[in-house]
Amino acid sequence: MFLEHNVYQPLGNRVDRFHDAVGNSACGVPLVLVDSGARFTCGNVDFEAVYPELVRQAMALPPLADIEAVYARDGNNVDVDVALTNRTGITLGYANWTTVNVMVYELARVVQTSRMVRAAAYSELPGDLPDGQTARTSVRLEDVPVTNWARAHVIVLADYRPEPMQARFWSLQASVAREAVSTATPTASATPAVTATPAPTFPPGSPRVFLPLALR
Repeated sequence: MFLEHNVYQPLGNRVDRFHDAVGNSACGVPLVLVDSGARFTCGNVDFEAVYPELVRQAMALPPLADIEAVYARDGNNVDVDVALTNRTGITLGYANWTTVNVMVYELARVVQTSRMVRAAAYSELPGDLPDGQTARTSVRLEDVPVTNWARAHVIVLADYRPEPMQARFWSLQASVAREAVSTATPTASATPAVTATPAPTFPPGSPRVFLPLALR
């Protein structure tokens, strides 16, 4: 799934992830970020050859996390609850910049694709998350400028720095959030919490979700 951003009005931290991966290299649009920076390309390339190869490389990797996410909408405000289960074999947390990212995209052709990101936000884990354990966090997006909610979707993407002293991030996993009726009063900010209970609904070896990002 390719999600499109306006590079001149970036949302969330995807453009930052691109620059983290590229460093000081000169790049022209389109900027294409794959797996949060594990792979990228920019400028005029042989798109029909390069993009499928990036996809094949990404899909060959095993998932490093399981994600279950639900969201509730109040008008144009969206509250997303996320459960992230660590499958890396190491501890995730502040030391390796583990981040839960939420994006709302709409099936609307704006420039090139038909999947335009309308809003994005993120939450960091509040503490260490050992392998096999689950962290739960909530992210709120306010005043999301979706024109037709029947054509909108919510994506959750977790990423981290496999080499904490290097700038490049890698994706752990991505998931499409399912809509649910919210019974809780929304809060104005993320309120993450970590639990030491393994998530029984996430069997190891869950399919890897490929979520590149095109910025134009």
